[in-house]
Amino acid sequence: MASVLGHAGPMDVEPHLPFVKLGFDSLTGIELKTRLAAATGLELSGTLIYDHPTAAELSDHLLELLDGDPADGANALLDDLQRLERALVAPPADEHLREEIGGRLETLLWNWREATGGRPDPVFQDARNDAAADLDAVSDDDIFDLLDQEFGDH
Repeated sequence: MASVLGHAGPMDVEPHLPFVKLGFDSLTGIELKTRLAAATGLELSGTLIYDHPTAAELSDHLLELLDGDPADGANALLDDLQRLERALVAPPADEHLREEIGGRLETLLWNWREATGGRPDPVFQDARNDAAADLDAVSDDDIFDLLDQEFGDH
């Protein structure tokens, strides 16, 4: 807050004085909201300083959001998943990018199932085992030959 107002430090901001009396206007309010959102990772309202008109009230509000109920974290995760679902409706044209995204989604699902005690997808488990077996069967020379073919001899 002090930085947005051009003060030397936080001691220059009276926590119980309304933002308007401290010199905040709509532009500095948006700048404060933007900085706080970047620092906390929270999505904050553009009317933040009007909804919580003192530094003390705003601090309490931010602490509430950051501490939050574990259910809030789960709800935020569901919101993120919904955004991901919308983004996946139109896959990218680039085949390599699609494969990378698919692989990461499979890994996320694998990790989720392990973390929640669910059973891993047997097809994915078989693919992981096959890949591990394939790598075990390949010699170092084979790997270096493949790299030379793929990227050239440098």
